[in-house]
Formats: sequence, structure tokens, C-alpha cells
Amino acid sequence: MKTRPDHIHQLMTEKLAAVISATDEHYLDELIERDPVLRQKWEALQQACMPSGAEKSAERLRSWPATAGELLAGKTVPLRARNLAWKRFVGAAAAIALLAVAGWLLFQDRAGSGNPAGELVSRPGDLEHIQLELATGKKVDLSQMQDSLVMDGIRLTRNEETLTYRPAGSLAGLNTLRVPAGATYSIQLADSTRVWLNSMTTLRFPFEFSGSTREISIEGEAYLKVAENSLQPFIVHLPKSDVLVTGTEFNVNTYQHATDRIALVEGSVRLTAGTATTSLTPGTQAVFNPGSGWTTSAFDPDQVLGWRQGVFYFYDTSLEEIAGVITRWFGIVVVIDNPSIRNRRFAGMLDKNQPLEVFLDNMKAIAGIPFYYTDNRRELHFTTEDGR
Repeated sequence: MKTRPDHIHQLMTEKLAAVISATDEHYLDELIERDPVLRQKWEALQQACMPSGAEKSAERLRSWPATAGELLAGKTVPLRARNLAWKRFVGAAAAIALLAVAGWLLFQDRAGSGNPAGELVSRPGDLEHIQLELATGKKVDLSQMQDSLVMDGIRLTRNEETLTYRPAGSLAGLNTLRVPAGATYSIQLADSTRVWLNSMTTLRFPFEFSGSTREISIEGEAYLKVAENSLQPFIVHLPKSDVLVTGTEFNVNTYQHATDRIALVEGSVRLTAGTATTSLTPGTQAVFNPGSGWTTSAFDPDQVLGWRQGVFYFYDTSLEEIAGVITRWFGIVVVIDNPSIRNRRFAGMLDKNQPLEVFLDNMKAIAGIPFYYTDNRRELHFTTEDGR
């Protein structure tokens, strides 16, 4: 049976919510009995959520959109978690709070010092609309475009949130598609390859692929379904590495400074960064860092791909990283007033389809992270109970 910290965290959450199976509960009880550190964590978790604050916790659970009773009865919660029952549980606001508590208690000892107090942590870019800049320098606001338009001999067609195009004649140069904070977008390239772009992502691509390869560049995060063509390999240029494929599905993420992440869903890819190369099989991801090179591991599809449904699952994740997601998804500046909380660790989920305040209120009530807004609610501050 699994003994990873995240699995133990899951079992503790299920036990606390009284939805754990008899087998898992017996297993967890044995671990707690044998491991004094784990026992201390479990006792701390119980103290935070039970008797002393039970009445308040129960009342808060009853007030949330999905009630604790519905969750404990095993009713389906209409969220995107797919394969594990505990992730369906996480999908409700009540479970967000429980997991935030568990993550806080299990990982608070990993907190470290941050930058000076009040330093801006994350700021959205200047772009407010989805913008396509042609190789000729002309710009199109795709957020305002209706069904279609013709520019420089190119017919651009928008079908829901997907851009397609039909060029007339030979066109050279790279075009740039920029997706701002708070938005997502997709495009179908000339070879029928589909690219889904997350918030604050830039794609550079030609209207036509010529020569022996098909090449594009991405900064940010995107999911690609590459049209198969063994005679014309597809190359994705990332800030630190390149991805070579013939036909496959994969996710790329370059949000973290100096780090490229590639997660393979289907097919095969070859990765290069300078002279360092590696390959992936489906279900694995590779991370490149200039200091350590390539590292590979299995990945959780919900955590890596949840952004496509507007859900960010996080485990052992710092407040700073969570702030970055809030900026990208909600388009607001985030400031952490107190450096002592910058690197505190949390577990749970953030649903882009819910008001941000649902998440923030739970962080405040359960994990002890108050917040306030400035600049007409365009700047969010995380602080501490004493307001510093």
C-alpha cells in the first residue's frame, strides 16, 4: 500500500470527514501508532478541526455551497476531478478547507524566509485582451472579433474560443498569439495541430509550415495535440529546451523561472536542452533546470492537466506559488505582506469557475491567512492575524 506523504494526507482527510474505508482506516491507525511524528501531526489536525472548534467548523461546513451531509453521503459533486473519490471530495468548498488545514499542519514546518515584507509577489502583464500580432506587425484583438475577418490576405475564423485561419498565397514570418491573465484560448494550426493556451501564455507560429520541420515557440503553459506527420517532425521551442515529436499529446509549462516542464499524455517525445537529451513515455514528465539538467517522474493528470477545466490542484505548495496562479487566473496583483508566510505549504484546490473569495475565505478561516484588497480590488494582499 502507498506510504507517500500525499497518500497519508489523503487518508487523514478521509478519516476526519468519516468517509475512509475500513481497510484504509486500519492501515492509517497502524501508521499513527508506529510513527510518533505522524501521531503528533494527526493529533494536531484533530485539535484544529474537532471539539474546541467543532461547532464553528460544523456551522461553516453547513453554510458552504456543497454541504457536508451531501459530501459524506457520497453524492456526486459537479467538478472536474476524474479518477479518485478523494479528489471529488476535494472539489467541494468544504473539502478545500479540510485539505487546507491538513496541508498547513503537515507542512508548516517547511516554511522558510521570504523576501522583504510587503514585496509584490505576482503581477499580471499589461495585456488585457487576447491579441494576435501578424508577422507584418498588424494586430487583431481576438477578444472583440466576431465570427471572422480578413487581414493581409488571411481569413481568421473564431469558433467559440478556437481560432482557425486560411491563408491565401505564400506567407513568411512568425505570428504571435498572446493570452492575457484571466483568459484561455485555443488555435488550430495549418497542419491541424491543436494548441490550448493557458493564461499569460505566448505562442509564436507561422501561418504555413514549410521545409522539413514544423516549428513553433511557447512561453507559459499549453496543451498540444500534434497532427501526425513522420516526414515533417514537429518542434516546440521552449525558453530552455526543445520538444521533438511526430504526432502526440503533451503539456508544456514554463511558468517557473528557468524551468521547463513537459508531461506526455500520448505518443512519444524527444527532449533536448543544449547537449542534454531525454525521452518520455506516456504518463511521465520531464523537468529541465539549467543547474540539474533533466529529471523525469510519473505525473498526476489532475494536477498537471486540471487547468484545462479551470481547476488547480495543489499539494505541498507554497503560498507564493498559489499567488502566481491567482494572478494568472484572476488577473490581479498579489502581495504577501509578511515574509514569514510566503513559503508556508498548503494542499487543496482552486476552482477558477467559483468566485475567488470562496477560496480566500477558507484560507482565512481554516489556515489563518487573512487577506484584504487595495487599489479598487485590483491588488490582493495576504497578511497575518496581527495585520503585518
